[in-house]
Amino acid sequence: MAQPYFIIRSESDPEFIGVTNGIKQADILREGFENPENYDHLMSSLGSRNYWNIKHLIPQMEFELECAKLLPEAIRTDFLMFGPVLIGAPYLISAKVSRILDDCKLHNTRRFPAKVLDQEGNTHPYELLYQETMSDSVVDFGKSIYYTGSSLTGRKHVRFASSEEKEDFAEKNFDLKYEELHLNDEFDQSLDFFLNRNGARVISGRLRNKLEEAKATGLIVLPCTNGTEGNPVLIAPYM
Repeated sequence: MAQPYFIIRSESDPEFIGVTNGIKQADILREGFENPENYDHLMSSLGSRNYWNIKHLIPQMEFELECAKLLPEAIRTDFLMFGPVLIGAPYLISAKVSRILDDCKLHNTRRFPAKVLDQEGNTHPYELLYQETMSDSVVDFGKSIYYTGSSLTGRKHVRFASSEEKEDFAEKNFDLKYEELHLNDEFDQSLDFFLNRNGARVISGRLRNKLEEAKATGLIVLPCTNGTEGNPVLIAPYM
């Protein structure tokens, strides 16, 4: 049986993150950077449309997020949401989570130094987690099922023969999602953390267990595989 995989999502319940906006617990502040040019470099590279022009260069770049200040009432969690949005990097992760990831196999992931400033003026070491999407070359399109619409408006199922066919369809159908994503023999089942082309961040059962044992906070973990024999099949847990 293929090992189980799980989708992770940001925790939005005020009981666990302290704020009611469901979007961010901290703000990246330019005035908190000793070198404001580091802020400008970060935002122009990951926080603007320029990202799509330089995306291929990001893995070779260096960033330092010198100041993310917690909002009043925000709870500092191990997976921390922040604003403004940075493309490909939705979380700051605590030193505890970073140590866990050191022992895991991650797909095309970079971790950049970051600092979180609390309301008392104390700083806490974090890392900015950036991840590239995994290629569709690992998808078995003959078996995979996609859809447009929703459970409320009705789903229209669609299949594709190739990644190119899917991308052409997605250009005119922005609500395209996967229902069953069958992975082929090119998928590396030793991976513990990857980002698929539909924007889902997926962790292995091994990593899920490590995070649970460490009582990591700030994320929701949802099952997304069906326990089939052979290659994993990702089942999207869309509500």
